[in-house]
Amino acid sequence: MHFRLPAEFLACHCAPVEFCSRGSLYNVLTAAKASPDKMAQLGWKRRLNMALDASRGMLYLHKRGMVHTMLKSTNLLVDANWRVKVAGVWVSPPDALACSE
Repeated sequence: MHFRLPAEFLACHCAPVEFCSRGSLYNVLTAAKASPDKMAQLGWKRRLNMALDASRGMLYLHKRGMVHTMLKSTNLLVDANWRVKVAGVWVSPPDALACSE
């Protein structure tokens, strides 16, 4: 399945983001894999809250007619309080995504 974005709809939305001292979720997970101390910081309650933050961020975008085009761990930023922020590239309107097989 391939997605084609017509040039007239490639209006990318950019927003300033705050500094997220823990880096990306990818960085957090990689560090936790390498260090038992860092893994201990990622209890199940914290993991669940991080997943909820990411899903709330996606819901926020979708309610405003935006579609994130590259959701992955490197586009999820983690701040000092373990809150996850959605970053990266998104487009609107969602019907601009023409799907072809």
